[in-house]
Amino acid sequence: MSNYEVTPHTDVKSKLVTYLFYLPKDDSLREMGTIMLIPKNGKIQHDRTQHQRWEDFDIVKQVEYLPNSFLAFTPNDNSYHAVKINFPENVKKERDTIRGFVFDMSADDYPAYLFENKN
Repeated sequence: MSNYEVTPHTDVKSKLVTYLFYLPKDDSLREMGTIMLIPKNGKIQHDRTQHQRWEDFDIVKQVEYLPNSFLAFTPNDNSYHAVKINFPENVKKERDTIRGFVFDMSADDYPAYLFENKN
C-alpha cells in the first residue's frame, strides 16, 4: 500500500512538453521518482487524460528521484506516467520537485483558465 499516489494518466494534448526537476537533499529516496508506463497488450485506453487503473499497465521505467535530476517527455497517446510512493516512517512526506509545461495555446484543450488575468 502506498501513502501517496497519482494513478496512470497522460497529459492533455495541449501540453507539448512536461518536465520535472527533482530537488531531494540526497539520494536516499531514489525510488520516489515518476513511473513511465504503457498499456498492457497494446490495449487502447479511452479517456486517456483520466486517471487509469494500475493493473491495466506495464511499467517501462521508474525515473530515480535524485538530486538535480531532470525528466522531460512529450505527452501523447502512449506516454502514461504515474507516481506511487511509500514514504519511510522517519522522513517528511514531501517530494521537492519543480514541474512545468510547454503548451500549445491553439489546442482545443488548452487550459486558458489557468493563465487568465483575473485583475
